[in-house]
Amino acid sequence: MGRPNRRPRADFERIALAFVYAAVLVPVAATVLIVHARGWWPTNDDALTAMAMRDTWTGHPRVMGPWASTPGFSGSYPHHPGPALYYAASVGAVPFRFSAWGILVGVALVNGLAAVATVRVGSRVAGVPGAVAAAFAVLVTACSIGAGLFFRPFNPFPPLLLILLMLFVTVEFVGGQRSHWPLFVLAGTIAVQSHLSYAYLVTGLTAIVLVVGAHAWHRERDAWWPRRGWLPVGAERRRLTRPMQCCAVLAALLWLPVTLELIIYDPNNVTSLLQQLRSSAPAAVPAPTVDRFEFIARGLLPGVAVPSAKALTLLGATALALIALVARAVRLPPVLGRAARVALAGLALFVIQILMVPHTAYFAEAWMVAAGAPVAAFAMVVVIASLVELLRWLPVRLGSARGALAAVTGCALAVTGGLVVSDATTTSAGEIAVGQDVRAAESGIVAMMSGWPTVDGARRAVAVHGTGLGPVFEVAPSLGLALRNDGFEVFLPPAIQAHDDTAFRRTDRAPTTALPVAVVWLNEQPSAAPVPPTAEAVGVVRQGENHFGIYVLPPRD
Repeated sequence: MGRPNRRPRADFERIALAFVYAAVLVPVAATVLIVHARGWWPTNDDALTAMAMRDTWTGHPRVMGPWASTPGFSGSYPHHPGPALYYAASVGAVPFRFSAWGILVGVALVNGLAAVATVRVGSRVAGVPGAVAAAFAVLVTACSIGAGLFFRPFNPFPPLLLILLMLFVTVEFVGGQRSHWPLFVLAGTIAVQSHLSYAYLVTGLTAIVLVVGAHAWHRERDAWWPRRGWLPVGAERRRLTRPMQCCAVLAALLWLPVTLELIIYDPNNVTSLLQQLRSSAPAAVPAPTVDRFEFIARGLLPGVAVPSAKALTLLGATALALIALVARAVRLPPVLGRAARVALAGLALFVIQILMVPHTAYFAEAWMVAAGAPVAAFAMVVVIASLVELLRWLPVRLGSARGALAAVTGCALAVTGGLVVSDATTTSAGEIAVGQDVRAAESGIVAMMSGWPTVDGARRAVAVHGTGLGPVFEVAPSLGLALRNDGFEVFLPPAIQAHDDTAFRRTDRAPTTALPVAVVWLNEQPSAAPVPPTAEAVGVVRQGENHFGIYVLPPRD
C-alpha cells in the first residue's frame, strides 16, 4: 500500500488559516475605512497621543510616556513608563504625514499585527483549532471594548491585543516551545509602557515565563546555572541563541528612551511615581464606597448587567479550575489544561490589579477595567474549546460532521467580526462631531492668516490659550495637531505644571510674533475667561452640553 494522500488535508488547513487571518484583518481595515469616511479627527487623549506620534519624527523625540491622569496630591505629575506606543504607531502614520488617515493607519497597523501574531501563535500551539480560538479571542476583545479598540490612539486601547498575545505566547512557552520570545518582549514592553496599570498582568506573565524557563533549564541540565559546554554547536546553537539575542536587542532599544529620561530629567519619572505612591489623598477627598467585585465583573464582562456579570465571573473561574484539574483525567488535549492554568493566572493578576488600585483613582474607571477584556476573551475560548472537546464523549460519530462544524465556526467568526464593524458606524459620534468642529475652526484660522504679512519671510506661529479641562484637554490638542499638519509651529497650554518632554511646546515659550488663539467656555463655567472685544470668532466646538468658542486675537506686532 502506498502512503496516504495528505495533500487534501494540507490544502484545507492552508485555506482555513487564510480565512482565519482574514477574519481578524478585515474588521480592522473595515473599521478604519468607515471611521475615516465619517470624518474622524483625533480629540482629547487621542490628539495628545497623535501629537506625540508626530513628535517622534521631529527634533523633539519623546522619552516619556503619556501623562498619568491621577490626582497630583503629592505635587508630582508622573507619566506612564515609556513612549514605545508612540514609536510603534508612528511607523504607519509617517507615509501619510500624520493626517487623520495616517493616524488611523498607524494605530490599525499595531492592532492588525498584534491580531495576526496572536493567530500565528495560536496555530503553532494547536494548529487550525488554535488559530480559530485566537481569532475568536481577538474579536471578542474588540466586541467588549468597541470598535474604537481598532482605531483610537487612546493609550489604554492598543495594548489590549498585545496582552492577549502575551497570554497565547505564555501557553506556548509553558508547553515547551520557545520560538516567540521576541514577540513576548515586544508586546509586554509596549503594553506596560503605554499604561502603568497593565504592569500587574505584564509582570505576572513575565514571572510565569521566567519560572517555567528556569524549571525547564534545571530539568534539562540538572543545574540552575550555565555549566561549561552548555551551549551546543552549529545549527542547534543558533536556534537556541538567536531568540535570546533578539530579545536583548529589542529590550535595549525599547527601553533606551526611558533610560535617557532618567538621566535628562530631575526629578525623573521614577522619582515622581514613587512620590505619588507614597502620598495620600487630602482629607477633603472622601473615600468612596467601592464594590471591588463589581469592578472586576464589569471589567471582564462589560455591557452585562452587574448581577449576571458577577455570577458569570464565578462560573467561568470555576470552569477554568475544573478544566485545569481534570484535563488529564478526562483526556482533554494537554494544551487545554495549560491554557486553563494560564487563564486562571490572568484572572488572578487582573483581580490583583483591581484590588491594588487606590480609591482615589476610581474616577478613571475606563482604563482601570479595560485589561479585563483580553483576559475574559482568552478564558472564554479556553472554556468553549474544552466543551467542544468533551463532545466526543457523546454517543455520536463526529467525523462526518466536520464540514458542518467548520461552516458553523466560519459563520461565527464572520458574525463576530461583523458586530465589530457595525459598531464602527455609530461609535464615537460625539468625538467625531467635536473633531469636525475643530477642523472647521482651524480652516477659519488658516484662511484668516493667509491675508496677513509673514514674519521675516516665515509663517507666523500660533499660540493657543485656554484654561480649564475642556479647552486644555478636549480642544487645544486637537486644534494644535490640525495646525501643525498645515505647517504651522504651534504652542499649547500646558496639561500639567511640570517639566516634561512637551515643555518646548508650552504657550509661554511662543515667540512674541505668534498669533494668539483663545479657546474659552461658552457655558457659564468657573474657568471661563473673558473674550477681548477685539477678538474674532472662527468657530464653536460642541461637546454635548459644553460649547467652546475659538477666537483669534490680533497679533501683538
